Amino acid sequence: MRSFARELDEFAADLARPEGQVPFKRVVRHHLGLFVKMRERGLTWDAIAAALTHAGARHRRGQPISAHQLRTVVANLQKNATHRTVILSDFEHIRTPAM
Repeated sequence: MRSFARELDEFAADLARPEGQVPFKRVVRHHLGLFVKMRERGLTWDAIAAALTHAGARHRRGQPISAHQLRTVVANLQKNATHRTVILSDFEHIRTPAM
């Protein structure tokens, strides 16, 4: 899991921006490649959800992200990606450039 620590921290930071909470689905879309890589390495959805919780990722009301919620959103995004190109630029206006 260490190999994904930085990316998991980025996910958590992107979810709770200083400007406010970013919609969960939008953040998952932006980090979709991370979840695909983690699954390809054999990690379960429960392990991925636990790693997100450890990194500090929470839903708007403070609840941890469940494996079921994550699996459902990723599956829907992958299904929709076959019908259209996933555009990640919609997320860039939220990111704060590194200085």
